[in-house]
Amino acid sequence: MKTIKYYMLFAVCLLATGLFTSCDSSDDNELEARNLTDAEKALYKQAINGNYSGYLVYLQANDLENVLEEKSLPATWNVNAANMQLTITNFPLEAIANVTRHLDLKELLEKADPVNMTAKVDLVDPEYAVYIDQGLYRYYVTPESMKFTVDGKEVTINFWVVLNYLGTRYESIATVYNKAFTLPVLVRDVQVDYNDYTIDELMYLTNDYTPKTTEEEK
Repeated sequence: MKTIKYYMLFAVCLLATGLFTSCDSSDDNELEARNLTDAEKALYKQAINGNYSGYLVYLQANDLENVLEEKSLPATWNVNAANMQLTITNFPLEAIANVTRHLDLKELLEKADPVNMTAKVDLVDPEYAVYIDQGLYRYYVTPESMKFTVDGKEVTINFWVVLNYLGTRYESIATVYNKAFTLPVLVRDVQVDYNDYTIDELMYLTNDYTPKTTEEEK
């Protein structure tokens, strides 16, 4: 339980980085939303555009100690503001392999060749005025399913846009603040031919993170 509570705090901190100068302000104006101007839309696209390098962070069960351990794998991604598409280059499939309880799926994913994950990016418009004023940029992200073949088997990895995880609701919304990028990656399930493996796991893509443990340390 201590590990779960820590990770939830970690997740909240990632999302809350730079959100407010004062979280307990009673000024109703800070809660108001307004439409983005054309200039602000251009600024939002400029803020997220470019290449990123960071980590995919996730929880892996340690059955010997009955805890969930925070792990991470290196990740690189790109956001093309011209067509508002995000591409995670060579998505770390090991992360999904490490969280699944299905040994046959784990073995299959560990043998898979690298595959890219793509997603559509949309501006959050209207947006809360406090976010606009403080330079915190948010974006709706709609991941596409990843499809590939391993050992002659057709594999499809599907993602949620909204996921209730450990009692908290998470949405696929990327944030950029002072070049710090954070995106919840909500893995729904993996389909292998006619078999469906439920995953329902919350992961984070971020370039603002110091690894605690990585697969490279094994």
